[in-house]
Amino acid sequence: MNNILENHNDEFYHKVFVTWWGKSGLKFGANDIYFSDEPNYFQMHEVEQNMILIRKHGFKEPMPKQYVNFEQLPKGKRIIGLHSGCFGGVWEKKKYPHFKELAQALLEINFQVFNFGGLNEQLDIEHKNYQDFAGYQELQDSINLMSRCNYFIANDSGLMHVADAMEIPLITLFGPTLITKNRPVNGSSHILVSENGLFGKCVPCQYTQMFDQCTDNQCMKNISVDDILNLINELEWN
Repeated sequence: MNNILENHNDEFYHKVFVTWWGKSGLKFGANDIYFSDEPNYFQMHEVEQNMILIRKHGFKEPMPKQYVNFEQLPKGKRIIGLHSGCFGGVWEKKKYPHFKELAQALLEINFQVFNFGGLNEQLDIEHKNYQDFAGYQELQDSINLMSRCNYFIANDSGLMHVADAMEIPLITLFGPTLITKNRPVNGSSHILVSENGLFGKCVPCQYTQMFDQCTDNQCMKNISVDDILNLINELEWN
């Protein structure tokens, strides 16, 4: 897709499949261009949405298993990966504000903590069992390091979906964004969500006026560190 976006004026393709998010006015050099037009987009997962588009054009096999290319590094012992990523701007609303407090609490109960993401997602913690890879790794190197994790905790983010595809036991923290569309799909994944936000029981609010008007993501702030620790404890015992 990056190749199409960067070179669509110079390259020619036999077929181009454009998902709902791709309706941006780009003009492709192609024999055939297929756009997704499923009316219930917000009520289904993006993977399901994309599969509908592909099945309209002859694909009849079951949904393929998620796949991420990575080098399996030796598994650690009680290593938890964290990712608090978002693009900034309006997406700051989906960011969990207590990741540093969470990391410190995990270190106190003898977990090793790996933090992933960009430079602005470092947690500024000094501890022998804490390693901050945020901003210092290429994406593939980060993914390889994630393979060492026994658990992964993230908000609704790209690395959350990577961890889900890698089948790392995952806890995803949801607030304003749509669980129906963005949820992890692996059986080893779990979701924590607080319904209470700035406007009361307003979660999720993505694609509504409340999302645009919200200036205080109470829905994410209301997910407590204890909620996460309790779920981690349950996962360790099961």
